[in-house]
Amino acid sequence: MSSPEIVACLKWVAHPGEPHDQRFAGPSPADRAALELALQQAKELGGTVTAVTVGPPATDTVLREALAAGAHRAIRVDGPGAMLSSDVAAAIAGVVEGAAWVWCGDYSLDR
Repeated sequence: MSSPEIVACLKWVAHPGEPHDQRFAGPSPADRAALELALQQAKELGGTVTAVTVGPPATDTVLREALAAGAHRAIRVDGPGAMLSSDVAAAIAGVVEGAAWVWCGDYSLDR
C-alpha cells in the first residue's frame, strides 16, 4: 500500500493593517491550521505532505515556512499576485489531482 499524498494549500498575503511591511505578511491562521492538520494526518497515516501556493516568486516564503514545519514537498504555481479564487483553483488543479486529501483554509487575510 502506498503512502497517501496530502496537500495543504497556502496563500501568502500582506497583513491588511500593514500592506507595505512584509514583516507582517504571511498565511492566514486558517491556512496555518490546514497545514497543521495535513502534517498531523500524514504522521498518523504514514503519508507525505505537499504544500502548494500560487503566485510570483515572492510567495516562496510561505513554502519555505511549510517545509520548515515538516512538509515533504513544496510547489509554487506561477501566477500574478492577485487572482480570483476560481483562477487559483484552476491553477492548482493539476497539482492536487491524485492527492488523497486536500486541506485549505476557509479564508485568507485579503478577503
